[in-house]
Amino acid sequence: KNSLLNRVDKDFFDMIINTMKQINLETNVNLYSKTILSDYNLFLIQELYMPIIGSDGVSLYSIFSNRIKRGKKSINFNELTNYLAISLNDVVHAKKKLEAVGLISTYSNTKTENRELSVVLYSPKSPKKFFADIVLKGLLQQRVGQDVVNDLKDYFKTSKFNTEPVLM
Repeated sequence: KNSLLNRVDKDFFDMIINTMKQINLETNVNLYSKTILSDYNLFLIQELYMPIIGSDGVSLYSIFSNRIKRGKKSINFNELTNYLAISLNDVVHAKKKLEAVGLISTYSNTKTENRELSVVLYSPKSPKKFFADIVLKGLLQQRVGQDVVNDLKDYFKTSKFNTEPVLM
């Protein structure tokens, strides 16, 4: 059993090292969106996803979203580390978390001389779909506890919270 765990740890470590070899500060990220980039989507990400993806993940998604809104469809990892004031490793880790929860997909373009990535942004799940997703709900519950999950579910129960933001 220990040898299996060691093998999994080694494989994970190797994957991180290979990713870091492929991504450097000059790596360019081309941005695309498969969603309407709304304040409500960011609200859902902050309320439901932040305990899972962390503040770096939320900030990275926000930067991608804001760049697209401003008509700037690319950014490199040097700019991302500067904007977020975190290391390259932390930016890559935040990107992986966004991928894991389905908020972005990343594609590699190795045909160019300089390595490029394409990142596609997706909408967060509606509160109803989020709480119906066993994995997302379970991760949220693991981070914040059942009482907070119940409070969030109650907050989002009415249909108006599932379709549009409430401005206060």
